[in-house]
Parts: sequence; structure tokens; C-alpha cells
Amino acid sequence: MRITEILRPMFSMDLRTIALVRIFLAVILIVDLLFKLPWLGAFYSDAGLLPRAELIGYGGAKSYLWSLHFISGEWYWQAFLWFIALLAACSLALGYRARLSCFLSWILFVSAFNRNNGIVSGADDLLCLLLFWAMFLPLGVRLAVDQLSSPDHYHSVPNEYFSSATAIFLLQAASLYFFAALLKDSPAWGVEGTAVYLALHLDHYATQWAEYIRGFPLLLQGLTKFVWWLELCMPVFMFLPIGQWTVRLLVMLLLIGMHLGFHIFLQIGLFAFISIASVLAFTPGVVWDWLNRRLATKRRCAVIIWYDTDCGFCRQMCFLMKTLLILPWVQVRPAIENDQVNTVLQREYSWVVQSSAGKQFLRWGAFVHLVSISPLWFWISPLLRIPRLALAGDKAYCRVGGARELLGQRLNAVLPPYRPIFMPSWLTTATLVLLAMASIGYYNVRGLVPEQLPMPLWLKTPLSVLHLKQKWNMFAPQPMTGDGWYIVEGMLEDGRSLNLLDGSFGWVDRAKPDLVSDMYPMWRWRKFMVRMYSRRYLLRHYANYHCRNWNRGLPDLYPEYLKQVTITYMREATLLNYQSSIPEEQVLRTHQCS
Repeated sequence: MRITEILRPMFSMDLRTIALVRIFLAVILIVDLLFKLPWLGAFYSDAGLLPRAELIGYGGAKSYLWSLHFISGEWYWQAFLWFIALLAACSLALGYRARLSCFLSWILFVSAFNRNNGIVSGADDLLCLLLFWAMFLPLGVRLAVDQLSSPDHYHSVPNEYFSSATAIFLLQAASLYFFAALLKDSPAWGVEGTAVYLALHLDHYATQWAEYIRGFPLLLQGLTKFVWWLELCMPVFMFLPIGQWTVRLLVMLLLIGMHLGFHIFLQIGLFAFISIASVLAFTPGVVWDWLNRRLATKRRCAVIIWYDTDCGFCRQMCFLMKTLLILPWVQVRPAIENDQVNTVLQREYSWVVQSSAGKQFLRWGAFVHLVSISPLWFWISPLLRIPRLALAGDKAYCRVGGARELLGQRLNAVLPPYRPIFMPSWLTTATLVLLAMASIGYYNVRGLVPEQLPMPLWLKTPLSVLHLKQKWNMFAPQPMTGDGWYIVEGMLEDGRSLNLLDGSFGWVDRAKPDLVSDMYPMWRWRKFMVRMYSRRYLLRHYANYHCRNWNRGLPDLYPEYLKQVTITYMREATLLNYQSSIPEEQVLRTHQCS
């Protein structure tokens, strides 16, 4: 038996699974970009938290710290890059020039990562890696606009796909859990079983639900053991050659449940959803076959879309509807095959959608009927039936129909030509395998024994440039045993004090907030401020940001200049057995505004 026949069941991916991962990653990118939009100037411009000159000066010998954001420190350049990243992410979600869109998304995400590494976390490392390895997968074969160039060819491709790229992508996803478990070598994860207790007492992250569940000590001990063993055994279960799809589904459900639990109890941004994206890569083809049988009802399978035989643009748009509305069961046929339908089509100058009951829908109504039977978008159909919207839809359809020849030429010009499914050459395969062994294996094993396994410069440099470095030490070797909350106090020229976190004047209360995690505008602000405690050089930049932000509004918004910023940290130790501790007030920096 050839070795590929042994590895294929373990390391192959279904093309529909690849499409799901592609869409999931794209949606995560879009959500992240939308959340960052109000803070582009704060995060990436020279007037923000980390000016370019300071970062490049601090980076010094780190020549691999490249970023397109370094080209300019003005807000409009950051907005331009944000817009290009949003376009690339939307293109990736639609599957339009999917591999190029994935490459652009990876380039721009790494660029933003390197521009301000004070706001990033392990979740961003994982997203960089998933985007990089996804570039070598056939991303545009299922549920993609790329299919429109030749839908018949793409539909004839079998769903199972096996290559070095699929093996590496799955190994990357599994290595996260395995090495994360090995790095958790503290008694808090072992005999003591207090790791989840400590994590839920981290006030920077804990939600109201965390405050509730941490009152059950036996449950927390059980969850500690569950998380550690699930992470450790995940690769073994995922690559079992016997009973593979049933075991995979069970482990997938457990992992997804674990990550959703993280998201409910801890404010950790998009970490849970990025991890779920990596878990979804293991979805076996039997799941899609089962869904296909469940969703292939008569109401969907008996629907026929009739299009003008001489209109190639019309045929492409019909397949586009099938793709975007997730209706693979709907038939697309030329109207010349049915005289009665062809007569209606020529008279009404409209496509015809024939329902399972034989009823015919035209123009906007045809589109609304397709939406109503979509397994994903059916809930929108009542809104589309609003009379004014229906009238506008009919007018839009007539305009498109009148310009269909011109639109068809433009569509054919932008659609990528048909290419057979991507199979890496031996050179690409060898390069991928070497990169994967170096980044996944060497980096992770080195994380366990850094003294015994030094990182040579010839290996570190290319992996750093491509941002393939990784170390999954979240809550390892154990969660922190103390945190606290910030007090950021400003003093105006007239001697008045104000709270720079909420803009209120007067004496700043030192008391602990009801929910510390709600003090931050978003999770990237939280990450920056948590990181300030260990990276003290960030304190000066943070204080300078407040000085610039306040004084830039003068004289219209604020009456007096901001003279001084004092950053105080109320550090509170986390004690076992629900004991309370007295916070320690630490003045981290007193900064004079220039």
C-alpha cells in the first residue's frame, strides 16, 4: 500500500470544508476591520499610541519588522490600507480570485500586526498562520464567484482533496492544542486544578458570567482537567485512522463548546472564533452529505431557473444566484428547451423562476422566491417583499436587463479564466513541507526546551519575515496570579483633575469598578493596557497619546491645556480559596505634557 493511501483519509479535506474555512476567516477579518475603524488613528497613525519613529527605533536590529503602514504616519494612509484590506476580505468571502484575495488579506494583516504589536495577541498569530497556509488550498472551487467562469468543470471535481497543503493546514490547527497543553506544566493545571479558577479571576478579562460560575469550585476543577486533557489528546483523536469521522465530530463539538465557553466567560476578542475556524477545517465530507440530504427538499430540488439561451451573462448570473444563495439543487436551463417558458421570457423580457408547484416568477419576484428557499438567507425574503422595495427591484432589474450585453462583456473581463484545481508541484510541495516542519515543529518544540534548542539566525529570519513564528503559551505555565485596574488621571493648567478614561472632572476614585473588563473601549485597547504593565516603554507613548488627544481639541472643545498625566495601577493579588486581598497602589508614570 502506498503511503499516500494511508495518509489520505487522515489529511484530506473536503472542498466544501475549505470553502467554509475561507468564508469563516474572511468574516473574522471583516469584523476585526470594522471594530478597528474608529481607532485607526489611535492604533496606526503617528498621532496615536505608537509613532513610527519610536517603533522602528525600538525594533532596531529586527529587520524583519516590515509593514506597509510604515510608509506614512498620516491617518488617510491608514484609512486607505484599511479600505484595501476590507475589499480583500470581502473578495475572499465571496470567493472572487480567492487565492489572490487571501494573499492580500495576509499581507495587510501582517502589516498591521507589525505596525503596532502592542494591541495584538496569540489569536492574531493564529490568524496570520491560517491565512498563510490557506493560500495553498483550492479556495475558489466551492461556494465561490470563481466558479462562474466554468461551473460545469468545477462541479465535476470530486469533493475530496488531498495534498501537502491540506496536511500542513490540519497539522497547524492540531499543533496549537497539543503544544498549548504541553506548555501548561504548572501544578495549577495538574494536581491543584486551580487554573480555571485563576483565569476567571483575571479582572481585565472576566465577564459577569465569570463572576457567577467561579462560585462553583468543584466545577472549576473539573473544567481545568477537561481543558488540559482535551487539548493534549486532540491531535490523536483527529488523526485516528479508525472510526475517523465519528471521533472527529465528537472532538470538534467539544472544542467548539470549549471556545464558546471561553468567549462567554472571558472578554478575549475574536480568539474563540479564530480557533473555531481552525477546528472547522476537520469537518468531514459526511457532514456535508448529510446536510445535502436534509436540505435537498422537493421545494428546492424542483425549482428551475430559465434564462435567455443567447445571453451568456444571464447564465452566469443564474449560477451566481445559486452560489451566493447556497442552492446547489436548483436547476439552471436555457428557455429554448420549453416553448411555453420561452414565450413568457421573450414577452416579459425577464428570466423565469419556476417553483416546485409550477408557479412562475419574473424579475424581482423571481429573485425573492430564490431567497425564500435559501437555507441561509430565507429570513430576508419578507423584507424583500415590501411594495416599495419590490418596485425599486423591478426597475433595477429592467435597467440591468437593458445593459446586459455591456455588463456581460465587463463580467467576462473581470472573471478569472478556468484553471484546473491547484495541485502543488514537487518544488512547491518540498518548500511547503520544509516551512511547515520549521515553523510548526521547530518553533513549538523549542518553546518547550529553549535553552537546549537555540534558534539559528538563518532559520529565524525567513520565518519571522513570513510571520510563521508561533508559541501557544496562553495561560501557560499557569494563569496570572494577580492583575488589577488602571487609573489614568490628568491635571489641567488651572490645577483641576480629570479622569482620562471617562472624561469626568474632579477627584478620581480609586475603588475597584463593578466590572473591570468594561473599562476598555474594545479588546485591542484592553490588550494594549494590560501589556503596558510588563512593557513599561509603552507607558510614555500612552501618556503622550492622551496629551496630544486632549490638547489637539483646544481651544474649541476644552478650556485648558492638559499639563500632566499620571498612570496608576491598582494591583490586586488573586488568592486561592476565595480569599480577598488588599489592592496595592502603584504609580507607574507621571508624565509632563510638552
